[in-house]
Amino acid sequence: MESQAQKTPSSTTDISAGDTAQISFVSHNPSAPITILFIRGAFGSHADWDKVVSHMPPTYHLLIPSLHVDSKGQPRTFDLCIITTLLSLLVSTHAKSGKAHVVGLSLGAHVSAGFAASYPGLTLSLFTSGFAPLINRRAWYYPLVPYILMTDVVLLKLTPRWLVAKMMDGYAPEPDSQTSHEGKRDIQASRDVADAVCTSMETQGPVTTRVLVVVAGKGGLLPTSDSVESAKWFVERMKGVEGQGVGDPAGATTMTLVKAPNMRHGWSVICPEAFARSVCLWVDQGELDEGFELM
Repeated sequence: MESQAQKTPSSTTDISAGDTAQISFVSHNPSAPITILFIRGAFGSHADWDKVVSHMPPTYHLLIPSLHVDSKGQPRTFDLCIITTLLSLLVSTHAKSGKAHVVGLSLGAHVSAGFAASYPGLTLSLFTSGFAPLINRRAWYYPLVPYILMTDVVLLKLTPRWLVAKMMDGYAPEPDSQTSHEGKRDIQASRDVADAVCTSMETQGPVTTRVLVVVAGKGGLLPTSDSVESAKWFVERMKGVEGQGVGDPAGATTMTLVKAPNMRHGWSVICPEAFARSVCLWVDQGELDEGFELM
């Protein structure tokens, strides 16, 4: 039996979707009755959720997939359609009762929103944070986007860690942590991520479950606040035509957009306890803490 303190993950597991690549995941508290699926941002790994996991109670079964590599640790092309298909198999096979509350951060917000729209029968609720700024693949600047996505790697290597910590509320990731991820972070991988974001914006459909969209509002010297415009745009897309995508059979409104003025884009690693508490409150249908402002 797993203890709350140890929460030892299971061994890496493979899921196959026909001829598509396999997906790997770790599982915490597998005997718990309620499953939460955590989906990380671009270039990350399941280890990015470790701090949040340490603050989650053992009453939740946690599924944390690896998106950028296959089961053998080889980098995969990040294809949004393939990823959501693999996640659907993961949830239907390993989540309790074949359903899960879904949490997505950054690129994971795009993946989770698409998942909830495509697989409403597998999604109990949706918690998203950090939608990327709106991107138009036909815009003149689009070829530059992959290079912009690489700039934080360069900046982290050139900036003293004490200065990064000062600008990031005491959090200063190791420079190598941005490159030694589950897949290879290069221009092609950045192109795949940019394409996935565009595909998300082009194909996002209505969502029929409870949805929370969090906009991190703290910026400063570093551009660490989220895009309000993008968050509102995705809320409208998830509502569907004339709001037909929102609500339960009784007609209750389930779409909630909030701003977290004291949080930065990567608040899951900067303030993991607050992130974990917010997820639990949303899953349990409790009231969010006072630090969130309705928009």
